This record gives sequence, C-alpha cells and structure tokens, in this order.
Amino acid sequence: MNNTLPIGTILKEPNGRAYRVEQVLGQGGFGITYKVSSSVMVGNVPTIAYFAVKEHFLKDACERSESNSFVVCSNPLKPRVEQSRADFFSEAKRLKSISGKNPGVVPVNEVFEDNNTVYYVMEYLNGGDLREWVKAKGSLPEEEALALFLPVANAVAFLHENKINHLDIKPDNVMFRVDYSGSNRTPVIIDFGLAKHFDEKGKPTSEIRVQGCSDGFAPVEQYAGLKEFSPQADVYALGAVLYFMLTGRVPEVSSDITEQKINAALPEGLSTNVRKAIIHAMAYRTDERTKSVNDMISEITSVQPSQAEAESAPEPPEFVPGEHTKVISQNKADNMVNDNIDSIDDKKPKSNSWIYFVISGVAAAILAICGWFAYEAGWFDFSSKSTDDVEQYQDDYDNYTKKCDNCKSLIEQGNDTNYEALINAKNVLMEIKNIESDFEDVNTGDLAFDRYKDLDNMLNPKLISAQQAWVDAAKAQELAEERTTAYEYYKIAFDLKPSEEIGAKMRELESYVK
Repeated sequence: MNNTLPIGTILKEPNGRAYRVEQVLGQGGFGITYKVSSSVMVGNVPTIAYFAVKEHFLKDACERSESNSFVVCSNPLKPRVEQSRADFFSEAKRLKSISGKNPGVVPVNEVFEDNNTVYYVMEYLNGGDLREWVKAKGSLPEEEALALFLPVANAVAFLHENKINHLDIKPDNVMFRVDYSGSNRTPVIIDFGLAKHFDEKGKPTSEIRVQGCSDGFAPVEQYAGLKEFSPQADVYALGAVLYFMLTGRVPEVSSDITEQKINAALPEGLSTNVRKAIIHAMAYRTDERTKSVNDMISEITSVQPSQAEAESAPEPPEFVPGEHTKVISQNKADNMVNDNIDSIDDKKPKSNSWIYFVISGVAAAILAICGWFAYEAGWFDFSSKSTDDVEQYQDDYDNYTKKCDNCKSLIEQGNDTNYEALINAKNVLMEIKNIESDFEDVNTGDLAFDRYKDLDNMLNPKLISAQQAWVDAAKAQELAEERTTAYEYYKIAFDLKPSEEIGAKMRELESYVK
C-alpha cells in the first residue's frame, strides 16, 4: 500500500495518550486504517491494549512527506483536501457522539489531529470479516444467515434514526467481535469513510464529496451521487449482503441485475418471506424498493398470512369433465322426488290435524313451566359455575389476552438496540405467568390461559442475544478506560438477564462510578 505510516510510528493525541502503529489493516479512497497498541491501566495493572485507528488520507490527492509522517498535497488540491478533512473530522465526532449506543456499530473512543491530518480511534475487531467467513464456509443456511444479518440490519436502522447514511454496507465492512472464549461472534459495521449525516429536512450537514460505490452492493442511483438522505440506498446494500450470505456470490452490478436473476440465484427451500424481502430490497426503482430498514426486518421476521393459510387450506377437488353435469342432474332428480312427495302429501285427506297441534302446544307449555319451577328450586344443576363467574372469567381472559398481545408486540419490537422493549416484555411476561397460576386449578371452560410458554420461548433467545451484545460493548469500554460507560452497559445486560458474573463486574466498577 502506498503512503502508509511505517510500522512503529507513534501517534499522539493532545491529552498525551500514545498509539504505536502495529499493522496496516486497509486503505480506501478517503483513508487508511491501522492496528495500533497503547498502554492502558486495568485497575492497578498496566497492560497493552489494541485499537483500530482511521487516518484521513485522500488517495488521489495526498502524499506523505519524505522527512516526516506529515500528510501534504499540492496547492491546487489544497481546498479540496482541507474541505474533505473538515468533513472527516465532523463525521468522526458525530460517530463518537453515538458511540456505544448500539453494539452493532463500531465504537469510537476519541478524535484528534496529528501529522497535519485527522485520526479517530475505534475498537479493534479481531474476528475477521463477513466476506472471509462466507468464503471459508460457503453459502450459509437461512437460519445462520439471519442470525448474523438481523443485528447488522438493526445497526443500520439505528444509524438512520440518527440521520446517518452509511453508503458502503458490504461484507468487507461487517467485521466480527469475538469474546474471550471464542464462542460468541457479534457482527459489527465498520468503515464510515463514505458515511454522511443529514439534517431533519434530509439535507447534508457537510459538503458532499465524490461518492464511491461498491459494485454489487450499491444501488444504481448512488452512482449518480446522492444529494439527500436515502435510507433506501442502505436498504439495497443490506439486501445484497443477505443475497451474498445465502448464495456465496457477489450480486451483479445494480444496473444489470433483475428480479428474475435474484430469484433464480437464491437457494431452493428459502422461506417465502426472506426471498420476497431480498427481491423488494434490491428493486432497481426506488418507488418499488422497500422504504426503510425496519420495513425490511418486518418483512423477514413476520409470518406471511397468505403462506400460513395456503399451508392449512384443503386442496380443491380435481375437475373431471362430466362430473359437474352429473351433480346438476342428481340435484334435479332429487328436487323432482321432493316435488312428488309434496304432491302426494297434498293429495292425502285432510284430517283433524289441528287438534293434535293444540294438544302438543299445551303439553309443551306445561313441561316448560314445570321445568322452570324445578330449576328455580335447584333440582337441576346445569353448570358448575354461576353466570357471574362466567362473566368474570371472560373479563379476566380479555385482560389476559391484551397482556399476551402486548407482550408479543414488545418481543417483536425488541432487539439488541431496542433493549427497553425486551425488558418491558419480560415484566409483562411475569404478570402473564401470575395470571396463569391463578387459573391453574380453575375450570374456565374454553378460555385457555396457556400462552406463557410460547411467549417465553420467543423472548428468551432475544434476551440472551441482547445481553451478550451489551456485555461485549461493556468490555470494549473497559479496555478504553471508559469505566462509567462500561458500568452502564453492564447494568443494561444485567437488567436483560441477571447473572452473578455480570453482577460481580458491576460491583467491581462501582467505586469508579461513585
């Protein structure tokens, strides 16, 4: 790579922290990324921690000074480089302001100037990237692909909530955070070199630079340059990433790919909702493309009513020529028989049939009166529950059903980012469990108080996933000596799913927080 800092170079930020360049991780059109080391204190023990540092460096406009590590450029290019550097600094500060609020977005610890350019310090991710993962394993099964994809999609949705377009979502820019045991692998979005922030009206808050495009992952309109906030540009890229995970192949460039090509490339047996979600996300025209990342997530995770009905609906009877005529003929014959019977009845002599009707009516009235007196006297117990009990059970069941529906809705909304929904769902689920225990030995007829287990099975995996994501984020903050933030993240993880290990970490950090 050209113009990279030599291994061993020391970068110094204003407060005195020093970072030693250990390795060049990558170089793009707008910057160079390094693996660096720095001395940190863990309690009273000094140790070496590793970080990633992004350096602003316009590949086609900047050079490295021969006498030192300064970044220089020729005078005609100076205005462009200075504007780009100012935008880089602004975007880096914005990333730092949202750092740690979503475990799927790489946390930024500090932003500083050195060597006549700008640097920002991030978590060093040691688990490789998504492209390497798919290359090693081949196309992924649907369940594994979605387990990796959905946290990435939630992270992009979080960026959009903060009016940030990433504009370079691709397998190379999804890296993995691997915990110390090596058993947990969390996908994290990196490389915000093309990212842009927009105001509430969708206008950029900094100068629009020439935008790069990654073939296969950028929508066709991005090649012409995006001037306004466009969630659909990132939606297209997410659809292409999921396509890549399921097929093991980079999609064709957006100007050439079609719905038919996407459908043919996706594996047989793929669930209908996932197939449709990818096709909708990668639509050529924006008016046909999925509007937002949350809409795409909903399309993937929602049960399709038409599909469920199709699975349960009986097959229509096979049409056999002539059968329809036979049915009509049989119906006609039946009607003829009935007509003949009626005509025979009409020909019977009319007897004193009215006397029988009168006697039958009087007898029925007497029986009804006797039955009423017997019921009032309590001779017959037609039900073990009074009318008041039944009405009360129905009211309780209506309340119970509302709680269950609310709980299910919170679970579906909840994820690593929206952890409050998961905590609320957990609290509602405890209320549901208590209601079910109250009716455990009560005969409520057809009113089934039995939804706790299904809801718990829906919620528990999400709690585990969210807990681990926030534990990983807390550990990263500890390494960066952001102990107060680390404590807050551990507390979120504990609220999601308490454990003695997390409780111990919180007690360990309490002294720093106080």
